[in-house]
Amino acid sequence: MKPETPTSPDYQNVLDLIQIIAQSVAELADIQSQADQHLYEFFDHFGKNLYSDLQTSIADATAAAEAICRSHPEWFLDRKSLRTPFGTATLRATSSLDIANEELTIALLETAGKTEPEYLLAVKITKTVDRAVLSALDDLELKSFRVKRVEGQSFSVKPAEVNLGKAISTGEEKEKAGAA
Repeated sequence: MKPETPTSPDYQNVLDLIQIIAQSVAELADIQSQADQHLYEFFDHFGKNLYSDLQTSIADATAAAEAICRSHPEWFLDRKSLRTPFGTATLRATSSLDIANEELTIALLETAGKTEPEYLLAVKITKTVDRAVLSALDDLELKSFRVKRVEGQSFSVKPAEVNLGKAISTGEEKEKAGAA
């Protein structure tokens, strides 16, 4: 027997909301299509390689500016930033630790910590429960470890995004397909 369709006000609200979602998704798809079309027209007008050329230009100019600034440390003695009408270049001292073999370093710290306890402060031990392994156990086994499986439902809405990189690669693919 087919279940009866609900007729409550809440059911009607859900119907209305789903209609809003469906219409909005359709309108978003139309907007995305128009945006893609405008993007293709933009690249047809300004050149297909404009975006990648500009990225390359930024990377090259940044590397050149960095080389010049590093060759003039006196510019950064009083201030760590060089302000220009077009932006700011900053040169700051930084440091990081390069640990080639973390397991060996831990073993060495633990050994040294036997005579110099402050070295043990550099070793951080973290233990966590592997939930993926536990999820494979049945509920009776979980209970023996004082773990309870909680069943639930989730609801999410993911907004649409304009992905310029994807639009560019799609445009290039269409161009290649048209040329073939």
